[in-house]
Amino acid sequence: MLVLLLFITSVISGGDGIKVEPVSAEVTARYGSYPVLGVTIDTTQYPSLQEITWYKGDLNTPITAADTRYRIGGKGTQLNIALTRTADYTSYICRVSGGEELCTKCTNCDSTCAACCATITLAKTEESGATVSVSQTQAVWNAADSILVHFAVSSGVFTLDEVTWYKGSYPITTGGRYTITQVNTVQNRLTISSSNAADNGDYAVVYKTANAGIVGYGISTFSIKVLGPPDISVTPATARVTEGSDVTFTCSAKASSTALTHRWDKNSVEIVGQTTPQLVISNVVHENAADYKCTVSFTESTTTYSASTTSYLVINDDTTLMIKTPFLLADVSSETAVLSFDVTSRVNEGVDSDMVTWYKDNVVVLMGEHRNFGNAKKQLIITKPTAADEGHYRVLVQLTTITLEGSMYLAITSALPTVQFSASTYVGRSGEQLTFSIAVGGNPRPSIQQIEWYSNDNRLRQGDTNVRFSDDYLTLYRSALTTADSGVIKVAAETSAGRTEETAEVQIIEQEDIQATRSSENQIIGKSLKLSVKFHMMPLPVLHNVQWSRSGDILTETDPRVEFYNSGQELLIRDVQLSDADTYRVSVNQADGTTATRELQVSIKRTAETPQFTTRPTDTTVYAGSTITIPCDVSGTPSPSISFQFANNSQLHNKGRFYVTATSLIIYAAEIGDTGGYICVGSSGGDAAPISAAFTVTVNERIKILTTAAEVEATMGGTATFTVKVE
Repeated sequence: MLVLLLFITSVISGGDGIKVEPVSAEVTARYGSYPVLGVTIDTTQYPSLQEITWYKGDLNTPITAADTRYRIGGKGTQLNIALTRTADYTSYICRVSGGEELCTKCTNCDSTCAACCATITLAKTEESGATVSVSQTQAVWNAADSILVHFAVSSGVFTLDEVTWYKGSYPITTGGRYTITQVNTVQNRLTISSSNAADNGDYAVVYKTANAGIVGYGISTFSIKVLGPPDISVTPATARVTEGSDVTFTCSAKASSTALTHRWDKNSVEIVGQTTPQLVISNVVHENAADYKCTVSFTESTTTYSASTTSYLVINDDTTLMIKTPFLLADVSSETAVLSFDVTSRVNEGVDSDMVTWYKDNVVVLMGEHRNFGNAKKQLIITKPTAADEGHYRVLVQLTTITLEGSMYLAITSALPTVQFSASTYVGRSGEQLTFSIAVGGNPRPSIQQIEWYSNDNRLRQGDTNVRFSDDYLTLYRSALTTADSGVIKVAAETSAGRTEETAEVQIIEQEDIQATRSSENQIIGKSLKLSVKFHMMPLPVLHNVQWSRSGDILTETDPRVEFYNSGQELLIRDVQLSDADTYRVSVNQADGTTATRELQVSIKRTAETPQFTTRPTDTTVYAGSTITIPCDVSGTPSPSISFQFANNSQLHNKGRFYVTATSLIIYAAEIGDTGGYICVGSSGGDAAPISAAFTVTVNERIKILTTAAEVEATMGGTATFTVKVE
């Protein structure tokens, strides 16, 4: 039998006059702690290489890599000990080896002065005198059992102050399959549910006891044995190589037994003679591409336990991406449009969803309201597709060493018209003007003649009293409004694909009224919040006629953070907290004896966050007459908004052919003059800085092909010449 002993060492640079000194000759540590033993090594010159080795007890017991609770650090000058227990309290030696001429101090070390040593003693402190016990309800567990381990203090004068459970050197906390229960002042319990082979191993419980105000520490160790299939894994899970390469598969197993047997299969056929944890394939050829299965088993008493896992060997040029839907034609009435692909190779290798990225017109496709993925992202499923979904799609599959790419096109035959108001509610005062704006879409897009406006179901036309439309019929201006104009504004758009109607609410209030406002919709913690009320009435109310309340409780200045100004018209709350988020009400006693109330909803947030782009705008080139959609989306707290600017920083508004949605800029019937630079700006408000991204739009003239003559005369058997001109 060949025994390989690996010493934990560190190579350093030493010198003439080397000296090794302990940082502390004695280190004290309580049970279950993590002490650090250290030395200093002083060299006055720079000689040949030296070697550091740590020993436990004497120079016959070196600390090796098998001692998993010991770790060497500080370039060899530190020894870290995990979860100290009784056997750890002894002396430790740090030995720096080298030639005799290098030593100036050789105490308690080689008499030949071939090495310099420093000795450090680890002593216990705050030891608990309690008698404890660790017990399991079973000596051996079966897989899927719930493991119960009890820990108790037997001595009646001691109580348990703290208990920490460990698996190896790692603490266990309640969560997942682990539950720790403090039964009473002298008992604690660890429960491991759904046990498996991974639970095999050494455990420890570190405890703190108290006795008449005196605390002490201790540690108890135990092992858990679970009978069941081994917990195994193979690395690499997929080996993707070129011909001529070498591949090594390693099968690792955790089990209650060390007497494990290994078997390897290639495409479900046993590989004779392969009985070790490693499978080595040298000088790979195409015939080696296959599924490789490792089976690990052991026998306990008369029962055999085994488990298997499969890995793959793939030759790069054996793998291809197959587009199943290179061109997909979907009708507007379709419930779904599904774009799909598959990856084929000699090996039945799986493709994970995190390997796949979909793009539409070079913008990453994300899951949304009507887009989803299926079959590990091999399918892009679009529910109720519209004209906006039409375009070029591209898929990238990033495998271990190669990237596969494919393209497809989705065409939409027709799409219902769409109508979107710029606001869900329009509020104005009597006698003033209101502006209503919409954006329309669809395939085909509605024309001016196909758009109709209604106010409370009464058709509005150009030339009606106090009614004016923009040239594209997308903006309505209504002047001299009265309260009778309150209600619903409706737009209907009808094309060959169908009819769509959308509505918005209209509120027209009298000039004599009450308005309540707040300084911020989302106030930041620690700032001041101001609520205000304005009156349009005569005579104006006096202080005792204005009352502020919150959740039914009247607010007064007895609260040190509350102050009233301007005869009660302004309420100031200083140093707002999350608990100040609520509905606030102001009540005003009017001259006619009635009481008017207004409510304000106040939200409090911790701090404003700088918004981040989730979709950045990209440069776009189109032909004149096309519709351009530039996606731009941001996220942050509070929820940010976007706006668009021209390159000269002038604001771009919903007007004419330009329309800004919550996540995009749309330019209808693009013209050559639309060519230029644009900027998308995202802002969360408050003290968070806005972000911006620049992009360009290029509009090219469409190509025209003209003939010089409608028809040309020629004799039979002669030559006819046609001339065309490209503009």
